[in-house]
Amino acid sequence: MISDIVSKLNALCIVLGSSSPRRQELLKRIGLQFLVVKSNFPENLDKGSYKLSHEYIRETALKKLTDVKTQVEESVHNCRLIIGADTVVVLDGQIMEKPASAEEAKLMLRALSGRRHEVVSSCVVFYRREGDDSWRTEQFETTTGVHFASLPESLIEAYVATGDSFDKSGGYGAQGVAGSFIESLDGDFFNVVGLPIQPLSACLRRIVEANF
Repeated sequence: MISDIVSKLNALCIVLGSSSPRRQELLKRIGLQFLVVKSNFPENLDKGSYKLSHEYIRETALKKLTDVKTQVEESVHNCRLIIGADTVVVLDGQIMEKPASAEEAKLMLRALSGRRHEVVSSCVVFYRREGDDSWRTEQFETTTGVHFASLPESLIEAYVATGDSFDKSGGYGAQGVAGSFIESLDGDFFNVVGLPIQPLSACLRRIVEANF
């Protein structure tokens, strides 16, 4: 989707506003070269003040990348493209954050067992033209439906014991052994991993063709 414009993109000094190794690997797969700047936003927005989970996810993603943009303005002066995202698991309209303990991870996996949930990503791209300090913004959401097989308690216990649950919304990572939990999937698989590659690539193409 962007193979013919990768050189133009890489010339913009890209920053990925995420320390996620999964997002880094996905961007590398499509040929992008980038610096990594981690957001310091505490992700403490009040979920109760948002009518829809998508609104909370969208605002969190924007706050996270805005913090990265501030850091970039102070230290990476030649950067003209910043990419970031927030990805969460949503079950029955309720957001599942990253588990804080093994017991919380087990509770999440028990709740997901044998049921359908959604993985929602909000992607944000900041960009600025040559000679222009003002940033422009593109933001979009991608939703993937995921149906888990029924998970025996022994499997849940064994998986959580690996430690793979703790940095992932919903307590699982589809790119690893937990991919075997997925019975069916409706939508973008890479979105479940943490970054919807096709819609992001389409967004980057629009930006390059219109501005660079």
